[in-house]
Amino acid sequence: MTHDKLTPELLAQPPELNKEAAYRGETVAEMALAWTLHQAGVTSVWVGANGVGQLEKT
Repeated sequence: MTHDKLTPELLAQPPELNKEAAYRGETVAEMALAWTLHQAGVTSVWVGANGVGQLEKT
């Protein structure tokens, strides 16, 4: 994504996504994965951890 596409509306989304995920009792990463897997035509998702903490989460 280029910097010219980072609109104020787009930059305002992360806090709202954090609130929604917390309300659902999940992390933003879990919510994003669930959303991705429910998209028509998606047959696989390639994910990875960015730290040991994500691998240790239960």
